[in-house]
Amino acid sequence: MPLRTYGRRAALGVLLAASWSAAPPPPPEPPRHSETILVREAGVLVERPASRPIDTLKRARRPGDFQLLLDGLPHEVVSIEAATAKDWEIVVYLDPELAPAGPLNDAVLLLAKRAERLSGLGTVELVIADPEPRVALAPSRDAAVWRAALAELAGTAGGRAASLPETRLLAAVRRQCDRLTAFASRSRSSRPRALFWVGALDLPISPAESNALTLATEPGRETVSPTPPIAAAFAEATQALAAYGWVTIPLAVRPPPPPPPPTERPPGGAALDRPDYNSTLGRGRPLSFPEDPKAKARRASADLRLDAALLPWLAPHHLLARATAGRVVQDELQFDDALASLGRRWWLWYRPPVPADGRLHRLAVSLDGKVSLGGKVGLDAKLSLSGDVTPDGNRLAAPAWVRGFPGGSS
Repeated sequence: MPLRTYGRRAALGVLLAASWSAAPPPPPEPPRHSETILVREAGVLVERPASRPIDTLKRARRPGDFQLLLDGLPHEVVSIEAATAKDWEIVVYLDPELAPAGPLNDAVLLLAKRAERLSGLGTVELVIADPEPRVALAPSRDAAVWRAALAELAGTAGGRAASLPETRLLAAVRRQCDRLTAFASRSRSSRPRALFWVGALDLPISPAESNALTLATEPGRETVSPTPPIAAAFAEATQALAAYGWVTIPLAVRPPPPPPPPTERPPGGAALDRPDYNSTLGRGRPLSFPEDPKAKARRASADLRLDAALLPWLAPHHLLARATAGRVVQDELQFDDALASLGRRWWLWYRPPVPADGRLHRLAVSLDGKVSLGGKVGLDAKLSLSGDVTPDGNRLAAPAWVRGFPGGSS
């Protein structure tokens, strides 16, 4: 969450008007005093609906049209501005301790294919947690350098062993989530920032874990005990990412699910047994239609989205994306959608709590009475079938939490 501080000068004292009469001379002017009043504002990054251009929205609305609630209490929105005014701070975070080798390399190759678009948004930094997070590529806008680094990494990034005992795997999840939490909260930034995260694929997540991950952003759920261990580890990392302003885009690159088997025609009934309409035109040849590659790719991407809601091991990815107004990416089309969504972000600047307390606060932003989607999973949240949060109509996608920074730093 970025913060900005500026001063307002206030003049104190009274300035006596000069006398225009000839006598006697006016008394000396009393001294003027001034003091600077520091005004602190915090910014939260939200995603506008794709159908509402930012310039149109800014012309039609004022900051007062937005309602921002922290723990249910209103705070004044003082200004709005497009996030595209500044370059993005992008981090690609690879975790070979949690991601199997195959999906990890698939994600690396996809990132390399989109190097130009990534670099066009801002600086890109590569971090590898093996197991401690280390900078493998310093922030750069050079797409060629970025592509070469990923090409060198492909096939050599390692990956989680296919068969780890459950106790060792659970310990690894806790450690790596702690490291992700520490990385996410290492600093604040005045720039919009996104984290492309590759890790925790194919974890053996039970139905109880999946349910806890799905409901982790619901108000009051963070105090429910006991929480399954994997859900607890990811919930803490998610809170840190949301509170420090990271838009999280988990990559779970995988092939589309196989199409369902063709249904056999049920027997019986004269209508069902009749020849197909115009079947004689084929003269024994089946009718065929040209396959549009783009349409085929869109259909495969839609199949992935539909299938994703049924896979418990994707629950951590949906939690990270939902609570930070991000996206889960499973293929190239979804990756392009996620990049496009970054161009629809804008800042809402508001007055943070005084005094600052350093605690997590639940965030809700509304426009025209439509509450933001970051912390909701009910039907009113307009979740996509894959579990992602997508702005719709006047709804905004916003993080589920912000942090009140302690002392003089807020």
